[in-house]
Amino acid sequence: MAIKLDPEILHQLLLMFKSELDEQIQVITEGLLLLEKGIKDKQREDCIDNIFRSAHNIKGAARGIDIKDIGNIAHSLETLFSKFRDEKFVVNASLINLCLLSLDKMQSAMVSFEKKVPLDFDLQELTEQLDNWSHEEDKTDRTDTTINEKVNLPNEQPVTHEQLPDETQEEAPAIIAPITEEDGIVRISLQKLDQISAITEDLTISKMEMMQHLNEIKQLYEDSQSFSREWVQSLTALKQAEDTSILAQQESSPLTATTSAINRFRISTQKLYKQMRESTNRFSLLFMQLQDQMRSMHLVPATTQLQPLGRNVRDIAQELGKQIDFKIIGGEIELDRPILEGIKAPLIHLLRNAIDHGIETPQERIISDKPEIAQLTIEVVKANDRILITVSDDGRGINVNTIADQAIKKNLLPQHEIAALSETEILDLIFRPGFSSKEIITDISGRGVGLDVVLSNVRNLKGTVKIETQQGKGTHFIINLPLTLSTDHGLMIRIGDDNFAIPISSVEHVTEIKRDEIINIGGSQAILLNNEAIPLRNLATVLELKKHEFKSLDYLFVVVISKGQQRVALLVNEIIGEQELVIKRLKQPLKSIRNVMGAAFVGSDEVIIVLNTNDLVISALRLGNITPVQVNDESTETKPCHILIVDDSITIRTFQKTTLEACGYQVHVAVDGQNAWDMIQKHDFNLIVTDVEMPFMNGFELTERIKKTDKFKHIPIIIVTSLNSEAEQRRGIEVGADAYIVKSQFESKVLLDVINQLI
Repeated sequence: MAIKLDPEILHQLLLMFKSELDEQIQVITEGLLLLEKGIKDKQREDCIDNIFRSAHNIKGAARGIDIKDIGNIAHSLETLFSKFRDEKFVVNASLINLCLLSLDKMQSAMVSFEKKVPLDFDLQELTEQLDNWSHEEDKTDRTDTTINEKVNLPNEQPVTHEQLPDETQEEAPAIIAPITEEDGIVRISLQKLDQISAITEDLTISKMEMMQHLNEIKQLYEDSQSFSREWVQSLTALKQAEDTSILAQQESSPLTATTSAINRFRISTQKLYKQMRESTNRFSLLFMQLQDQMRSMHLVPATTQLQPLGRNVRDIAQELGKQIDFKIIGGEIELDRPILEGIKAPLIHLLRNAIDHGIETPQERIISDKPEIAQLTIEVVKANDRILITVSDDGRGINVNTIADQAIKKNLLPQHEIAALSETEILDLIFRPGFSSKEIITDISGRGVGLDVVLSNVRNLKGTVKIETQQGKGTHFIINLPLTLSTDHGLMIRIGDDNFAIPISSVEHVTEIKRDEIINIGGSQAILLNNEAIPLRNLATVLELKKHEFKSLDYLFVVVISKGQQRVALLVNEIIGEQELVIKRLKQPLKSIRNVMGAAFVGSDEVIIVLNTNDLVISALRLGNITPVQVNDESTETKPCHILIVDDSITIRTFQKTTLEACGYQVHVAVDGQNAWDMIQKHDFNLIVTDVEMPFMNGFELTERIKKTDKFKHIPIIIVTSLNSEAEQRRGIEVGADAYIVKSQFESKVLLDVINQLI
């Protein structure tokens, strides 16, 4: 007689079973991949025992809650796995494919059961294939074309929980038990965990309120102390006066009563402050312990997200005909669940690109004197409050010249700008949207989507990505992430009458500047910080708020923020200070609001907007020629100027180009005098900055040719060189240079000042 379960109990059982199914499928997947590598003896025996037990548990649990389709597949797998124990039974790639396909079909059957729709595959055909393998003695030469079918299904991550005991069909309801005496683990839904986290965040707000109240009581206590001292001094003066001496000396006089009241008030406030301080300290200590425990509950081993990637690696490698040994190092390190979930998609992209672009075919590796089987590794390392996740391969490496050629071909940058970039900057081009070094579009990669998504997702997690590569040796993608995304510290700022917060992790510098420190050139404004020009923008303008003037201030408040290598200085009305924040991040549909990360509570009733620094940098730099503030009460807005930099040193070219572009100039570069002369014929330049010692045509020759040509002689020319003798400087004047700067004395401000004078 069937037992009819309460709908709520059934719902909980289904949730529990889904978690169990995901975990057991992952156990079987890992075991199959190990068997495919050819493990032997005790390791092979233990592996087969594990996958057999997992299939048995799935069968019993599925039949216990009447999901017969999954139970039937698990039963056929269980029977097949029992055959694996026979040493003569050959477990080849075709059989592994069939088993993995069966696991995919289990998940498909789970989806069909939940949606109450028919299966999208032939269950009988699948179980017959499994049973046929179980009933035959030798499978060495057997292949089956149907087992290469690919099914792309969502693979939800398992929640670590207790291992259920072996059960028969009749004993299946044992899955209901959420606790085992052996390990005392309780299953809890993520929804409930999030609710507890929300309460903890509210307690954070309460803690900040208590600190605020404590400061107010402290101020009250200090005021009472001060008032008491002043009263005693006043009373002493009164006692010295003849007309009040008798009144003041009477025990029942109003002055004596007032003195007693003031003393009681002083003592009471002192006692209250002491008690409040002790209570606040005790609460803070308990709260920190609670917060640490809550954070630890959100921390999960990295392997929960990384281990399933082994299946992705195997499938892609098999499709491309490559042999790969995939390893995970440091999988036991625990990360914040949102970070771990957020990093999964970027890791899949990196693995896919490594297999498709980086790792060679076995034949190519043999020719290159490498082992046929390539090494692909994910390593997790904890460094203080940061996590480093490195994806490494021993493939062909990244060819910088190929990257540059592809960038030019896809019009990401013109050739003359590519020539000015360092190797690191060229490598960073692969993160540009639309970039791909793959000529043929495939299902694996080459669609121009991938690494730009990696960079975007990592930045959303407050992380960075760095590339290390060596031609013929391999590539490392190093992802640097915070340990947790829970609480944050923010820099409190004021714009007009409104307060905002900027995550402190993105703030590079906070300073005050004088008006005459603002550089007005190239149709834009900038400040110099450590001899580097940084674009200056009015934050009110960036946020499209009401424009606020700064005419009455002698000093201006500036906050420098960064996004990768890009930096911008933001002008604000006031810098309030740093404060711990509990940030409530925006969710859909509000998540797409530009420049806003979320909101935070400050004090008991104030809610402030927390700004998204990545968006701010992009929005600020897009403003281009908008002048944020008037200097000396005069508008200095001008049209952008085109400047040509001529230098055979890539370091000098890059430094000068970066400096001038930060100030709003349109900068072009040439590698020698002849290259510059050719460019001058095709483009109109407002100014030229040139070195002297260069091949083909030096700077003196270039300057002389330009100044002797009527069409170009009006162009100002600045010579920047290490040649500092009087004769060389005289030579520069003779050929018509408008300015001569010696490199040993060179500073950004010197060059910018000279350019400002000449344009």
